[in-house]
Formats: sequence, structure tokens, C-alpha cells
Amino acid sequence: MKTPLQALIQLGVVPTVTFPADSRYYGSRTLTYVTPAGETITYLARRIVPQPGAPNFATIATHTVRQGDGWT
Repeated sequence: MKTPLQALIQLGVVPTVTFPADSRYYGSRTLTYVTPAGETITYLARRIVPQPGAPNFATIATHTVRQGDGWT
């Protein structure tokens, strides 16, 4: 069963959520899945992360982890 908000989003009356420009999810697509019971679930599309050594991929810094680094 759809909620009124889900129905409005599907009709395009209410825009879908976009992420802020400083979010790691900015520019990510969202997809929807409708369960056999009719529930609509929105989720992030898979992002492909380039492999190290791929063209246009450069190391900008390195860091050696030492005891005491991290959360306290």
C-alpha cells in the first residue's frame, strides 16, 4: 500500500530528495523497488569506484597509521 507521500513522489508532484553538493552521495542516482506486497522502497544505485592505477587516478597523499591515531 502506498502512502500519500509515495504517490505524490511517483506522480512527480513532490520532487525526490537530492543530496547537498558536499555529500559523498551528490550526483548519485536513486532507484525504486516495488515489493510483491506493493510497498515502494527507494535506494541508492550502485556506484563504481575506479581501481587504483586506472587512468585519471593519482595518489595525492599517503599516511602511515601509528598507535594513537584515530578516535579517542
